[in-house]
Amino acid sequence: GMAFPLPASGAGIGGGLSFDMTKEGQKMGLMFDFAYQDMAGYAANGSYVQLYKLYGLNDSVTPVADAYHYWYYLLFEPYLKLQGKARNGYFIIGASIGMAVLAETVNKSQSITQFLDWGNSPYGNIFRFDLRAGIGIKLANIGKHELILEARAGYPLTNAISNLPTGTAGVPGNWRVITMQANLGLRI
Repeated sequence: GMAFPLPASGAGIGGGLSFDMTKEGQKMGLMFDFAYQDMAGYAANGSYVQLYKLYGLNDSVTPVADAYHYWYYLLFEPYLKLQGKARNGYFIIGASIGMAVLAETVNKSQSITQFLDWGNSPYGNIFRFDLRAGIGIKLANIGKHELILEARAGYPLTNAISNLPTGTAGVPGNWRVITMQANLGLRI
């Protein structure tokens, strides 16, 4: 988005509990999960220290800073699951509905470190709604249980940050969190 001068990228970690309502031999069914995601992004020279917030200055020159973004979400994800008769692979399409429990950017310039708490800001949006799709493959059997590998991608319909006044080229900007993830699970 245009809220920051450069895009950020980074890794995250998460965990969850998935419920698969699709029976053996059924071609279509429902699957849903409850999850937690801990995501971090970094962009060198990817932000500005906002002097007017720190010192009450109305200066148009703001120092460039490295941006460290942290977003932690609690999620509910319902999916439509399509699978073959053998149940060794499947396709899912659905949504991810979440709430941020932490939404923060740390701007670090050479002399100033600034913390921006988006959860308590008029520009931050603690709610998230993504469209998601993915594929899953059975890797192996461990006793009576199946080891599953999933690859999912999500595109947000909601902004994480909206109308930030210090956006790129002086235009108020938005920012979204796009996700790509790999999940390893054990079907019990």
